[in-house]
Amino acid sequence: VAIIGLILLLWLLPLWLGRRFKAVWGLWILSLAVVAWIALFPGREQSPQELRSAYVASLESYLGTPFVWGGETRGGIDCSGFVRRGMIDTLWNRGWRSGDPLLVRRAIGLWLFDNSASALGEGYRGNTVPRFKSRSLNSADYLDMRLGDVAVTGNGGHTLAYICDSSWIEADPTAGKVVLAGVPSKSDWFRMAVKIMRWQWL
Repeated sequence: VAIIGLILLLWLLPLWLGRRFKAVWGLWILSLAVVAWIALFPGREQSPQELRSAYVASLESYLGTPFVWGGETRGGIDCSGFVRRGMIDTLWNRGWRSGDPLLVRRAIGLWLFDNSASALGEGYRGNTVPRFKSRSLNSADYLDMRLGDVAVTGNGGHTLAYICDSSWIEADPTAGKVVLAGVPSKSDWFRMAVKIMRWQWL
């Protein structure tokens, strides 16, 4: 009720102040309404399968992006920034398109609270949950894998995302860019112990 009253007040105020202030106040009102929608309204039921597919598509759109330590943009990205950025893009875009403020809030939260590869492997802020451990990606049980699962190497130094058919996508410092890789692989990342994590909303 208080928010509705405030919006009405801000809508009526320009009438009292004159025409030149209407555009400015109109923008303020619109901004307040959007913030209120994002902050206060509940989420909607979302299909985890559709979110997984959208996440994989988002990750694939970064193929060829240069590897840059600490990067999280199409101009340059690192391994943990890559798996996070793909999820931020997915939640943000699906939230606005489906009218789901919860997804928008989650996207903002992921953007605000940076995660290292190690933090993703530890379930930082409850964003990821552990599924299982494996001696390597080459020997992992792919029957238990789902699209969008994130592999974190045992030393917490690298992340990869599962995209389908024993294939992974990663921002690889050795290749110097975002690449696809399949199993079996001779890459060091595929021969070391890993923790398989899953985004909590997938």
